[in-house]
Amino acid sequence: MKKESEDFKEVMKRFATGICVVTTKTDDEINGMTATAVSSLSMEPPLLIVCIDIKNRSHELIKKSSAFAVNVLSVDQRESSNIFATPGKDKSEYLQRLETFTRSTGSPIIKDSIAYLDCLLWSVYDGGDHSIFVGEVVDSGTLSDDPPLLYFNGDYHSLAGS
Repeated sequence: MKKESEDFKEVMKRFATGICVVTTKTDDEINGMTATAVSSLSMEPPLLIVCIDIKNRSHELIKKSSAFAVNVLSVDQRESSNIFATPGKDKSEYLQRLETFTRSTGSPIIKDSIAYLDCLLWSVYDGGDHSIFVGEVVDSGTLSDDPPLLYFNGDYHSLAGS
């Protein structure tokens, strides 16, 4: 890795983010992946972005299904974050063991999450070694008031006082 890339990575590690699991379902497969590169984009229409490594299995599955759900994890969901972040691990088997439900798009929504956004794929843009997926939010909701799981400097954290 070039020095500029290493410096960039070190700086970005100091940007605290919430942790989400992005899920999708095709006709014959479900999958999920941990994501920290998630952000709102527009209020009218309601759009968000998720940046996904082009080598991640979810990358092609979301393109195929044209839909995904963003599940915002609570501080008690570290195990889920780790499993969905592990390369090569069969996420569909783990996802089937979790209690999920579906809304508009059919993408799995994890019941223990603190909130969800159910999205139709609006557009995909090149982002170097990632693609920038723009999703139109067609359904969303909050599921609990639990504190969020945060990621900072290569480790999990929670809000102060929680």
